[in-house]
Amino acid sequence: MIMNTYVTRGEEVAYMPRPSQMSGIPEKDVNAGPPDRDRKAGNSAVTILAVIGVSGGCGTSSFALQLGRYFRDIHGDICVVDADFSGGGIDILAGYEEAEGLRWHDVHTPLGHIDSRGFVQEMIEAEGMFLLPCHPWGDGKQRDSVQEAEAKATRQSEKSWWEIKAVFEALGQNFDLLVVDCGRQVSPSLVQAWSQLEPRVEIIPIIMGTLSLCSLARIRSEVDRWKTLPSPLNNCVTAVSPLVISSQIYQHRKAHLIHTASSQSVDEIEAERFVGAPIVGQYYFDSKISLFSARGFGIAPASKRNSLLYQNVSDRVEAGKL
Repeated sequence: MIMNTYVTRGEEVAYMPRPSQMSGIPEKDVNAGPPDRDRKAGNSAVTILAVIGVSGGCGTSSFALQLGRYFRDIHGDICVVDADFSGGGIDILAGYEEAEGLRWHDVHTPLGHIDSRGFVQEMIEAEGMFLLPCHPWGDGKQRDSVQEAEAKATRQSEKSWWEIKAVFEALGQNFDLLVVDCGRQVSPSLVQAWSQLEPRVEIIPIIMGTLSLCSLARIRSEVDRWKTLPSPLNNCVTAVSPLVISSQIYQHRKAHLIHTASSQSVDEIEAERFVGAPIVGQYYFDSKISLFSARGFGIAPASKRNSLLYQNVSDRVEAGKL
């Protein structure tokens, strides 16, 4: 039996890794440990791709999952982390909401340390990727009153920075590359946790938004934030120049997909000059994403146009790595 004192629900518990409830997913071997991988050198950097959307509906979750799948094919072991503590649910989009495995609400680290090997053993494996989802609503196994549900969501959104730090340190012992879905913002506790990480960390912000005037103003604000991060973050991690991705936003009206006129109202060259960061490509709307999610098929394969975007992002990441 593996004692998991870092995973609790109310009080410390001990339990065996459980087989997935999803059909077709093999039961994990308790004694096998994490998959074989080349162990990183002690001083090698962990690269964090922080995907941030300046507004809702930019597609950060689907982009993070498809980007993780792309890097899985060319890089090997990849972990996708759901750090949208107020929204979450990336496992639902991936089609693994019924899968047994760790989620943020399971993590409790009063001593600020996690056994990295055991932690990865308990994670959800989805299509060759590892997932750490976030459920602000808790485990969903009991019905709560509105007040209790709101209290749980508040506790989840205010995750302690030392718990986040322990999680990322454990992940950094097993993965060179982490794709992090930050939702609409990088929470202060997440920034503080990253600033305290012991191994070197390279953070590459990927900021998503349309090319409308309002969205560009938000993108510029986010870019400036990353370029002028206060101490101690600048002293502890390396944050390279942010990458900007323009998103297509569609609205569903009378069974037709209508492209909003404002989403491309500014020329890309002018937009790039305004935000002060390179626009590496466009994330195209794909109706298959909604269709696959509605039918429980998980995240749809990337379209040809979006595959070119992932290749461009990959080239930028490789060029900017420490």
